[in-house]
Amino acid sequence: MFGAGPIGLGTTIWLKLRGVQHVALADVIAERLETALAVGADAVIDSSREDLTARLTELHGQAPTHSASTARTPTSTSTRPARPPS
Repeated sequence: MFGAGPIGLGTTIWLKLRGVQHVALADVIAERLETALAVGADAVIDSSREDLTARLTELHGQAPTHSASTARTPTSTSTRPARPPS
């Protein structure tokens, strides 16, 4: 899932209550990712630092087949890590 704000966190809780076995959240804000783990996310990805597709493939053994975006910024859904400042 993209976005670990209030909607993403609530969706994570709901998915886990519904029996979803593995929920991964991507965001660019470290505090939100920490909260995502606290509410039940199985994995978190800082999409400003990690290659999203590569990390999801590492976690699941293949590229993801389903995703949901609860983010309002395109940065959190980027599939490439952000470039370091020059």
